[in-house]
Amino acid sequence: MRVFRLTTVQIALIFAVLFFALALIYSLAVPIFEGPDEKLHYPYVKHLLDTGDLPVAGRDLLVKQAATQGPLYYLIAALGAFWIDADNMETLLDYNPHWLNSEYRGFPDNQNYIIRSPADRFPYQGAARAVHLSRMVTALFGVVAVVCTIFIAAELFPQQGWLAIGAGSLIAFNPQFVYISANVSNDATATALVALSVLLALRWRAQLLDWRHILALGGLAGLSALTKLNGIMACGLVILTWLIFKPGELPYRALLKPILGLGLIVIAISGWWFWRNWQLYGEWTATSIHLSLSQQGTLGLGDMLDLWPEFERTFWAAFGRGQIRVDEWIYRLLHWGALLSLVGMGLYVARNRSKDELKGVAFLAAWVALQIGLVARWFSIIGSVSHARLLFPALPAIAILGALGLGQWLPQRPGIRVLFATGLSAGLLLFSLASLVVYILPVYTPPPEIQRSEIPPELAEINLTYANGLRLITARMPDQAVQPGELFFLDLFWESVGQLDKNYSVFLRLLDKEGVVIAAKDTYPGLGLLPTRDWPPGKLVRDRYPLTVPPDFSAAPLVAEVRAGLFDVRSETRAGLPAIDRTGQEITPTIGRVKIVPATWPDPQPTYPLTAQFGDQINLIGYDLACNDACDLTLYWQATGTPAADYTVFIQHWVGGDRLAGFDGPPRQGAYPSNWWAGGEVIVDSHPLPALRGGNLLVGLYRLDTGERLPILATEAHHQDNGLLVEVPE
Repeated sequence: MRVFRLTTVQIALIFAVLFFALALIYSLAVPIFEGPDEKLHYPYVKHLLDTGDLPVAGRDLLVKQAATQGPLYYLIAALGAFWIDADNMETLLDYNPHWLNSEYRGFPDNQNYIIRSPADRFPYQGAARAVHLSRMVTALFGVVAVVCTIFIAAELFPQQGWLAIGAGSLIAFNPQFVYISANVSNDATATALVALSVLLALRWRAQLLDWRHILALGGLAGLSALTKLNGIMACGLVILTWLIFKPGELPYRALLKPILGLGLIVIAISGWWFWRNWQLYGEWTATSIHLSLSQQGTLGLGDMLDLWPEFERTFWAAFGRGQIRVDEWIYRLLHWGALLSLVGMGLYVARNRSKDELKGVAFLAAWVALQIGLVARWFSIIGSVSHARLLFPALPAIAILGALGLGQWLPQRPGIRVLFATGLSAGLLLFSLASLVVYILPVYTPPPEIQRSEIPPELAEINLTYANGLRLITARMPDQAVQPGELFFLDLFWESVGQLDKNYSVFLRLLDKEGVVIAAKDTYPGLGLLPTRDWPPGKLVRDRYPLTVPPDFSAAPLVAEVRAGLFDVRSETRAGLPAIDRTGQEITPTIGRVKIVPATWPDPQPTYPLTAQFGDQINLIGYDLACNDACDLTLYWQATGTPAADYTVFIQHWVGGDRLAGFDGPPRQGAYPSNWWAGGEVIVDSHPLPALRGGNLLVGLYRLDTGERLPILATEAHHQDNGLLVEVPE
């Protein structure tokens, strides 16, 4: 088959090279052990190298439930890395204590599951080098899956020359398949062996009674079963190709011998593995022991249908351990593309008259349906749909059907469909590259080292030293007020002044006036990417930390205090380390303040409305006064700008000409100083008072440092001595 003078072999070669290059770049960009279950898959490889024996689930703790997986992929990976001394593996399995499980976050924040070691930097050392070589083995199997997909498309649809390009793009440039193929994982191997089994069964369908071919297909299917449990479907797919594509003159009863022979060969190759499972765990598939060693739950069919959008997301792009996602609009675009393809397949079947091509569609649909059934069964007992990679053994069929369905919306002219397939390839290749550059790399890229000249000169010095090794030079608070539920960032400028002996965590606390924690953040510097043990003396970093005011926070407006410091997360107490200032004194590590305002400012309805202008920036627009066993005075201040000073409210009780008592205090009990107010804000300021009877309250504002009262510039209410007169009921 030729497409614009390209043969199928040439098309396959182009896609193979591009895919392998992508997988290699992904592999180099993603730190070791960050892939899904890579922290289990590589220890399986190392266990084989160290002991020459297979791991046992429940006994070999580093391998855990991965010990129930077939050994073929791990044996091949071990052959690629046997010559490397990987005894430092456990030191590289340094888990990030601040990792936030698989929770999705819209910005990089402790999404690295493992604390990266200097050994995991090119040219890599020890186990890190072995992991990267094992990843290359995975990538090669991914290449086999891509190439087989292209040839299967050409085999089933020889008249649809453009389909090889379209199908190749949907598997080779699916970012999730690239990502899985760039990690130590047996998923790409299972996909490759299933696809190769199908391709050869299709190629040899005219010689299906040839025992040499049966032996080869049985060997492939047996190896597939030794790779992953879902790989056993290769045997069923080979039989299905025989049933659907057998020569017309051959009776079905003639298939009994090759089917029996195929089954015997598969049992001969993989039967020992299932027998071992029975001997060790009392079951052929080791499913129960696998589930007992991993998180599990249950899902019904309705639950799985409700979670279908999540399944779609993880099919296309869910990196790291599932928590690194692309923008939602991309998922929606892919969703609509899938729907268009599905409807297009309906159109293709309705108007196609080629019996051979319809057989091809039926076979591919059965392939997908079989895999979906297996995956749905697994999801129902594992309690999660976030592992769409389990569908990848059917990815070749999905890619071919997907491209074929999309092509039905185009004119039947081959040139147009070739252009479409080429454009699809370019778009998906760009998607794969963008997934890496825009979404994956920022997660694993630590803040760069800066020069002292890059510290903004307007920031006040803090200069607090912790553990004789790390100094907080200064900090930048948010420029704008924040609201409940709003995410904001703090910039801290750290300098290494000595070699630290361990990885310390940074703590940030947002406190109200009473010291109650409003928001908190604990993390290694660099949001998990800059462990302090690796900082050389003199290193200077601008480190950004996210905080969120709780959505239900109701105490605004107020000015919150920010405290920061270091602690040892692995210690029993997790107590903060002493913060030492320039003079060598230990002090409270307050580094700044943050203004928190309500999402909606109150609409004041004072019992006694009035207008009194205090100075240039503050109006009193009314008050409430209620007296029973005690009194409560609520003042409604409105800022017309930002006041020049932090004013104190004076409240004096006068009867006749005698001052009986005074009740001075800051607005809102000091939670929201007046020099933080902004134009348009309405501050509800309550002052509890003792029981008062008769006379008047004189209310106003003054500066505590000078005693100077803020003048009343305009009011129609009674006032004297720059204070407003409020009548106290008898």
